[in-house]
Amino acid sequence: MKKLIFTTLMICVAFSATAQHRRMPKYFRNTSERRHYEARRPGRSVNQNTDFRFAADFDARLDSVIGANDFDWTQWKNIYTYNENGQWASETTYELRDNAWLPTERCEFAYNENGNPVQELYSRLVDGEWSQYYKVETFYNTDNQMDSIVYSNWNDDVWVGASKNEYTYSDGLLSLLMAYRNSDGAWTESSKYEYTYNGENQLVFRLYSTIRNGSWRESSRDTLCYENGMLATFSEQVRSMGWGGSSWRDSYRYEYAYDNGLLTSETYYSTGMGGTPISLKNKSEYDYDSNGNLTAKTTSIFNETDWTVRDEYKNTFDLQHQADKMMGAEALWRNFTYYQNVLGEAMPIHNRLLSSYIISTSLDTHFQIFYSDMASVAENQVDAEIRVVEGMVSVVTEKPADIAVYDVSGRMIAQKHDDNFTINLKSGLYLVKVGEKASKVVIK
Repeated sequence: MKKLIFTTLMICVAFSATAQHRRMPKYFRNTSERRHYEARRPGRSVNQNTDFRFAADFDARLDSVIGANDFDWTQWKNIYTYNENGQWASETTYELRDNAWLPTERCEFAYNENGNPVQELYSRLVDGEWSQYYKVETFYNTDNQMDSIVYSNWNDDVWVGASKNEYTYSDGLLSLLMAYRNSDGAWTESSKYEYTYNGENQLVFRLYSTIRNGSWRESSRDTLCYENGMLATFSEQVRSMGWGGSSWRDSYRYEYAYDNGLLTSETYYSTGMGGTPISLKNKSEYDYDSNGNLTAKTTSIFNETDWTVRDEYKNTFDLQHQADKMMGAEALWRNFTYYQNVLGEAMPIHNRLLSSYIISTSLDTHFQIFYSDMASVAENQVDAEIRVVEGMVSVVTEKPADIAVYDVSGRMIAQKHDDNFTINLKSGLYLVKVGEKASKVVIK
């Protein structure tokens, strides 16, 4: 009985939250959750080719994120590795079970010669072995713009395409997104987004259409208005009920306020159940520190006359270090989508995020972020002669010293106390440490 009451209560809470704000900020624990969510909502992000950007000159990199969901007492962590170019190579999710961290999911990333992500391969740990189950493939045109994305499922030992998005550009701007679904082994058109921009290349109109019985039907349309170059309002209209309806009705509207270029409030209006007139529903208020870091976000629900706090987000930062000097920062910010506005654009973060605490009606989450400090790595400043010839690294010193070689993930490959050291290595980026000093070497 208790379980039934609890389940019923949770359904009511979830339904209430959806009705109050069907586009409430979404928190993702990892890349897998974000991708699955985006796959069901194509076209919501205008800048979709910015998921993986990394600092060229870094003094730290993201190593892990450790969190706990207070609502269901789940403790989890994500651990990241990097390739020789400093891009994410893998993201592995662990859960704490019986006081031991056990891996549950893994995503492996691949890139093309231009550094763009071309594949994300997802696996689950099943009976002690990794079993692939989901794949995202990204293709690019000759202008290095995203041409298409294909989402596939692993079924009966073969990859089966589930959905696909194709992108068309005009003057360098996304003008059409065509979504397909797999129907009996063939790609079938299912929906499309059409985009219109103003003279400043800002999105001002987006039309969403679905295909019904072989014909296109306009389903919703978004209008965006700007003031002083900043987004002021974002509104949606939906088509009247019934096939062939020609009238449009308001669905929802966002209003934005800023202070010195920083978003300070986001007010949301929408229609109620049964298509009641549009009215005030909730608002989000943002607070920043003197460095422009988002320190708090509070979302409140409007109940006729009073405001009730629903969600709170609180962040702490390392003010001594800048985020753009951290490898992996951009992908991290893209994952934690409460840092994004309604268009999916990442809000600026100027310093390294150390921890966040999310208090909501459905899930309380606290997580901490850990980095590897690369500031002690000084290139070409070692008291030793280091040579790289045909995949071989040799180190010669005047007197015996502690010599160690590390791969890009920080794993020690070899160690020796000597004045002459030689090792064969595969292609990649490595750190050669002699005493307390280190150098980067690249094996091609």
